[in-house]
Order: sequence, then structure tokens, then C-alpha cells
Amino acid sequence: MSSPASQADQRLKTSIVSLLAEGRIMSVGTLRPDGWPQVTTVGYINDDLVLYFAVASTSQKYLNTQRDPRVSIAVAIGPDSRRQARGLSMAALASQVVDPAEVERINRLLSGRYFGHAIFAPRGPSAVVLRADPIIISLADDSDGCIEPQIFEMSGCSPERPAN
Repeated sequence: MSSPASQADQRLKTSIVSLLAEGRIMSVGTLRPDGWPQVTTVGYINDDLVLYFAVASTSQKYLNTQRDPRVSIAVAIGPDSRRQARGLSMAALASQVVDPAEVERINRLLSGRYFGHAIFAPRGPSAVVLRADPIIISLADDSDGCIEPQIFEMSGCSPERPAN
């Protein structure tokens, strides 16, 4: 039998994955060479808690992640008639996806999520796919009566190196 803490963690993880699956765009913050943050908005796909997004290989966002892989991510879902706005923030480590088989798997995820739409599937030298491995996720979702953000930490992770 699992402990109440692990059951709570699993419910929190399920809520986070559900929110990520519902969202379509996220804000990604990287650190510029001068130390100032740079935040941009990108489309994404998630596979469980891992996020993937494509950027130009010459973009400042890509160059920033090559120098310092720490990123901050925010995803928000607007309010609807049933509930308040929900969202999350994430501290993650970004890395380039270089394995063609993984790129193909991500493209299959994209085609399943965006059925009937053109899919941006970077395979050439002008674009790269980045992977964001979460370290800490803060979920703000008051639909379950919880007003304070709930923190989900990945076990076995440190800011320097994600777990495999």
C-alpha cells in the first residue's frame, strides 16, 4: 500500500500533466550573456512532465541555453465558465534533442495532439528541438480549493543534472 504522501504526490503529478496536456503555449525564460533574463513564448508538446519545443538554431534563446541550461517556464490556462485560471511555473534544464529517433517520436506526439494541422518538424540545420527536464514545478490551481501553490520536486534531480 502506498503512503498518503506518495498518493498526494501522484495526484499532484496527475494535475500537472493534465494542465500541460491542455496548454498549447508557454513562456520560456533564459539568461542572456549580460545576466538579464530573456522571456519568449513558444508552442510546446509534453511527454509526461518533460516539455519539448523548437527554436531557430541562430536564436538568442538557443544560444542562451547552450551557455546556461537553466530555464524558467510558465504555462497558464485561462478561466472558463467552470473554474478560475490555472497555471504552473517550472525550473528546468534545457538540452538539445539530437537523436533522430527521439525527434521522430516527438513528431508523432505532435501529430497526435494537433491532428489535422501542419506540424513544424525541424530536421534541418536552421532549427533545433529543445527538451526541458523539470526540477521543481509549482502548480497554482484553486479548482480543488487549494489557494497556495503546490510544489512538486523531481526526485533524484539537482539544478546541475536531471535524473534520467
